[in-house]
Amino acid sequence: MTQRRLNKRPADMSDDNSQPKRQDDDPSRTPPEDANQSPDDIPGNSALQSISSNLENRLIVVPNEYSQIPESNYNDGGYLRIVPGEVYGGVHKVVKYLNRGHFSSAWLSKRTDNGEYEVLKVSKSGVKYRNSVLKEFELLNSFQSIQPHPNIVKLLGKFEERNRRFSHITMVFEVMGPNLEYAIHRSGTKMHLEVIRSITKQLLEALKYIHTFEIVHMDIKPANIMLAITNADVERLAANVDPAYESYDIDITNPSANIVVKLADFGNWVDTNEPARLRVPPTCPYRGPETFLTKLVDTCTDMWSMGCVLFEMVVGKLLFSCHLHRTVKHPLVHFIMMNSMVGPVPRAPYEGNLRPHVINMFGEDGNIRMAPGTMKGSAFFAIAFLNHLNFDDAKDFSELMHKFLKYDMKERVTAEEALTDKFLLPNGGRTPSGQEMVRQNRSQQSSNYPSSGWNLALGRPIAEEEASSSYAAEQQNPEEGLSHSEQDF
Repeated sequence: MTQRRLNKRPADMSDDNSQPKRQDDDPSRTPPEDANQSPDDIPGNSALQSISSNLENRLIVVPNEYSQIPESNYNDGGYLRIVPGEVYGGVHKVVKYLNRGHFSSAWLSKRTDNGEYEVLKVSKSGVKYRNSVLKEFELLNSFQSIQPHPNIVKLLGKFEERNRRFSHITMVFEVMGPNLEYAIHRSGTKMHLEVIRSITKQLLEALKYIHTFEIVHMDIKPANIMLAITNADVERLAANVDPAYESYDIDITNPSANIVVKLADFGNWVDTNEPARLRVPPTCPYRGPETFLTKLVDTCTDMWSMGCVLFEMVVGKLLFSCHLHRTVKHPLVHFIMMNSMVGPVPRAPYEGNLRPHVINMFGEDGNIRMAPGTMKGSAFFAIAFLNHLNFDDAKDFSELMHKFLKYDMKERVTAEEALTDKFLLPNGGRTPSGQEMVRQNRSQQSSNYPSSGWNLALGRPIAEEEASSSYAAEQQNPEEGLSHSEQDF
């Protein structure tokens, strides 16, 4: 990254930013669910609904099962053994373990000098893990020195811890609440459409900001989008040593709720002006076609991922699943899913940049070959309508999705352009009728997994059980699976 370019300030960024004011923030990725979890175990069941009824207007999430770091992960190159109650970096007294990702673990701490709560993101000791954390620190520190953005996690500092002969880099962040993945999949509550619009606009503002510097995040997904919480909720989080659930003063069913989200986990960021090196692609369900077919990366790579996140918020399921079809080479299955939702995958936009081993995937018509009878086209409107969007909102949603999911990278919508899309206007720019309000209220009472959905690869309706298992199967141990593969695919 060139410091020269990062020293510039976006022309439309003023000191009096109109975005919602921050509350607190947390950088860490929440580990995913157990892949073997059955649909009945996924939040949204009667037990969680019973809890929710006693904590009205609060976001209730069920923590995943990664309450401890496996002993085997404290090996050479692995996690630092953190002991709650001990002080690290001179002033950070660890309160409790929060979660872990592939590169680091996250811990809630309380400063011994001023009593402030903060989050410690502690890298593994392996060189590539430490380098990833240092890379993230470099970028976030540059952002902080230019102008902090209200929708990007706030970096507070960095220090190093040594364990025997191993070094662990620790970044310090403000505390935030659950990530968006938890709100979608582990709360049993469906977000109001106005909340989805607000979250989408905040994320687009963050992307507009980083794309001004020609920086690509490279890992836009719900697990890397954090919800801000109040100081009272931070105190509750610190007090809950081993909770069966966590509750926050966040009402995702309230269309007027002032919910603040921040983009986190910049460990894989790419400067588009730097020569291409070995790059870690976006997490599999959020990968654009260019990351499979070529080595091209641009800011529009984030925009494809943003479209996948918007779909996930509206529908409550992954748009493109990466773990349902293990017996088939995955990229081809991914292209079948793209074909079903967006249309045939063409060769022309990638001509001259194709990886050698994908050239034979294209047929004489210039598109990736598909089996006879494979669905072509879009189901976005139908799926949105089945998820209780009214006709106009479903139509606008479908149109915006196609802007996010353009195969031609040059035609894909930018963050700045998407911010003006009519779907993101309050109530879609319309005054809701009484019938539409009833439809939206009914939507809030629905499970995250509707009674019917769409099997994108097979082009047929699917039952609730299959849809639920799709999400559960997708949530793999962060040490395994297709997430952040460094292979060609």
